[in-house]
Formats: sequence, structure tokens, C-alpha cells
Amino acid sequence: MTNHAFDRRIEALARTQQYAFNRPQVLDLDGTDAMINARLTNNVWRSPDLGLYVLNSSKPSWLQDARLATLGHPEAQISGPAAAAMHQLRYFERRVGDLMEIQVPLAANHRSQLARVRRSSNLVHTFRYGIPVQVPAHTVFRVVRKLGWDRSVKLVEDAFREGILTPEELCLRYVDIAGSRLPGMALIRGIIEVYGVEGIAIAASILEEDFDIVGEDPRVPSMAREVPAVWGSNSKERNDRLIRLTKILCEIDGRRWHSRLQDLNNDRRRDQLAVAAGYVVLRFGHEQIRHDPESVITIIERTHRERLLLMGLVSAA
Repeated sequence: MTNHAFDRRIEALARTQQYAFNRPQVLDLDGTDAMINARLTNNVWRSPDLGLYVLNSSKPSWLQDARLATLGHPEAQISGPAAAAMHQLRYFERRVGDLMEIQVPLAANHRSQLARVRRSSNLVHTFRYGIPVQVPAHTVFRVVRKLGWDRSVKLVEDAFREGILTPEELCLRYVDIAGSRLPGMALIRGIIEVYGVEGIAIAASILEEDFDIVGEDPRVPSMAREVPAVWGSNSKERNDRLIRLTKILCEIDGRRWHSRLQDLNNDRRRDQLAVAAGYVVLRFGHEQIRHDPESVITIIERTHRERLLLMGLVSAA
């Protein structure tokens, strides 16, 4: 193969990879080390790291830096803050010259002059701009520990709003990493408590466990857990907690992202069916259960008392 034909093949490959490529790819296109050295000497290519090359005619860019970082190992993926910038998550920007971060398999013996290398046994990636990058849900878990609670909540809600990820994806990814030692797991667990979705059982519902602790207060009547829907539905619907004597349903809204129209419509439908069947519905959310449990106790106690009065089971004080 002539030098001209070889250069055309390299250029065609480079155009698909932000004008970057590596030594194994050169050899796959019938190149040789001598051909590599000649092009480096003549400044046709440049080599930012061992075995990695860029066409000198290309303009440096953040995406080129990212592609180069992942070309150094066959299973490398952009991770952490760089992945957050790749997914366009709030608070993270692409800046040329910033050190990249990549993840490689746990047993990989890989070093890079272009990126901070992290090792993991739990690699799941997608592609952005043809570059392997950590999936959005795992990226969120990697970066929130540096943001704190308030900014993490804004980042997650923006990601939902922009369609970058869904609550389901966030929770399913948490199930995969729940046993890991990922830094910031306490904050991650808090996010899952807020954004947990129906159909995904996480630690037997962390928020429900907290609610049951509230329910152990002697002022709160005994409650049945996870009862079949009181309106007699033939579906698999269930009610969270039920005080049978006074027909009080306590529903636990575990999602902060609970303003979606489909959720509101479904909650309204369930509440209407319960009321039509003679029940009263009390809904308690994350903030109230976790941060104001006394108000939960007071509401349940007073509602139970009023229902007993209406039933004639107690006399007015």
C-alpha cells in the first residue's frame, strides 16, 4: 500500500474519532512503527501520550482530549466530572485543558498522562459523540458528593427535566452499586429516598422504614402494612398503611419528583376511589417524615380521634 493510500485511510478513521487514533488502529490499517515515526518527525501527527496520535492539521478541542483519553485502553470510559460535562449536567462545563477522568477495569494496569485513572469492577457505559462515557445515573452518583445536598437536588431535577436520565434509571443503578464503597454513599442514599419509584424495592423502602419508626410512637394506632387496595380493585395495587378501625389510609410519597402529571393523576384517582369506599387518605412526603415526624404523629392522632368521635366510639372531651 502506498503512503498516500495509507494516509487517506488514517484520515478517514480519524474523522470518526475527533481526529485521534492509537497505535493498534494504525497497525490494523497496515501501518508500521517506521511509518508512525516518519509522520511524527515530519509533524504530520503529534503524540500527546504513548501510543496515541492526533492529526496535526486538526484543531485541539475538549472532545478530542476525551477521545484520546479513552483510546489508551480498550475498555476505558469517560467518568466523574468529565462524564458530567459530557452529559451536560448542571454545574459541569467542558474546558479545554482540564484533566480528564477515565474508568478502566479493576485489574487493568493502565496509566495515562491525559487523564486521572480510576479502576472499577462495575463499568457500564453509553456513547456520546462516539466516545464511551459512564452512563448518566452512575455519573450522578460519582459527582454529587462534591456538590452537597442542595446542588445535588438541582442537578438531578434538571437531568430529569432535560431527559438526560429518568428516576427509574437512577434507582436501578443504585441497586447495582448499593454494596459498593463509592464515596458519598450517605448522600446517594438520600437522593434515592427522594426519587425512589414504584416497582423498585430499595432496602425494603428506606422511607417506609422511617415511617414505621414514627408509627411505633404510642400515640399512633396500630397500622396494617401493604394491604390490598381498599376499593376492591382487581389489579395488583396496594395501600401503604391502614388503620382498620377508623378506615384511615396513610400513603407514603417517596419521590420529591412527584409533580409529574401522570403521578398526580394516579394519586388523585387512588384517593377518590378510597374516599368513595369510605376511607380517609393521609399523604406524607419525604421532607415531613424525615424532618418533622412529630407533625406526622399529630395528624394521624387527631384524624383517628375525629373518626372515633364520628363513629360514636368515644365521647367529646
